[in-house]
Amino acid sequence: MTSFHLRPRFSSHSPLSITQLCQDFQAYLDRADATCKGKVLEDWIWLSIPPVDQHFWSPILMLSLEEASEGTLIKGKYGPRAQVWTLFRLGYLVLSFSALFISIIGGANLSLDKPAPILWLLPLLALLAIGLYVVGQMGQKLAAEQTFQLHFVVQEVLDSPIHLH
Repeated sequence: MTSFHLRPRFSSHSPLSITQLCQDFQAYLDRADATCKGKVLEDWIWLSIPPVDQHFWSPILMLSLEEASEGTLIKGKYGPRAQVWTLFRLGYLVLSFSALFISIIGGANLSLDKPAPILWLLPLLALLAIGLYVVGQMGQKLAAEQTFQLHFVVQEVLDSPIHLH
């Protein structure tokens, strides 16, 4: 389950229809002993850890259901909750625009034969981006147990093993 991907994915095939799969997942979520909570829509299913057990890095699992020639194609994507995902995207956005801004100013100064010490900030921004990636990977490792929990729920409902790619 551990991966260098920011959002690990899987796909699986089920002989059941989309409607039947939605009913099966809803039946699981309605059980008193369900180990996760979730929402079932027409062709989307969101699974998450119950609020009591959630921490900052708790994952969610989004399942997309698509009709296939014989049954349903299930595509799953693990990721952080929306607040965490937004925080990281904002961090990368700020670093990207900062690098662009610094590059434009530094390039303009160089083209005018002026010193461009501002360009020394680019390696710092690169280190910050790497640091943000490493923090995300550490968070993914801290959420691994709960990610497995969601993974096993899907395997239980589908009654078949699922492999990440």
